[in-house]
Amino acid sequence: LTVRNGKPGDRIHPLGMRGHKKLHAIFIDKKIARNERDRWPLLESHTEITWIPGLVRGACAKISSATQRVVRLTVNPLPENRKLC
Repeated sequence: LTVRNGKPGDRIHPLGMRGHKKLHAIFIDKKIARNERDRWPLLESHTEITWIPGLVRGACAKISSATQRVVRLTVNPLPENRKLC
């Protein structure tokens, strides 16, 4: 698992939806301000985005009867004036 920021052209296959959707479209749909989008963390597994915290979970992260392991993650927002790097 990798936590990273978005890159131009990133897509996710949202749980319960056919096909993929661009991150840009998700941020617009969820009304995330442009200046916050670059700081939004993404969880990636084997080059596929599995989770956009607080917004969308990817279909590849679906828990089913075939699931062998589950990872539980939480995300806490940084204070307004803090940056990761």
